[in-house]
Amino acid sequence: MAKPLTVKEAKLVKGVVQGKPKYIAATEAGYSPKSARSIATETLKKPNIQEALQAELARQGITLEKIVKPIKDGLEAEKVHIVGNGDQAMAEITPDHATRLKSSQMAQTILGANKNNDGGNIQNQFIQINNNLKDKYGIK
Repeated sequence: MAKPLTVKEAKLVKGVVQGKPKYIAATEAGYSPKSARSIATETLKKPNIQEALQAELARQGITLEKIVKPIKDGLEAEKVHIVGNGDQAMAEITPDHATRLKSSQMAQTILGANKNNDGGNIQNQFIQINNNLKDKYGIK
């Protein structure tokens, strides 16, 4: 069982789940405005806080699958064009590159691929992203 949250921590979790920036949620929770950003960053890394965030999001029906599905669908987006007319009309399906590109950019943002780009090659970036995800989700 996770360590219970303090009143400030519970308020911080509530603010973050409501979509507020973490420093605003921390300030509203009662943390000092001068240190709200750093305190929020550190506090949100704690296992009991992560567990509380996940529980609250799940309670509201927000799951990782629901967040990722529109991006996955966008990566596979297609356009349907009607070619011809009357009895000779046919549907032509082509990739929707604009939607796929936007979804790709969203996926890269979630995975951290477009942060701190030091010019390294894509394989090194993929390894770094993979390691970050393993750390984030406690995968060995």
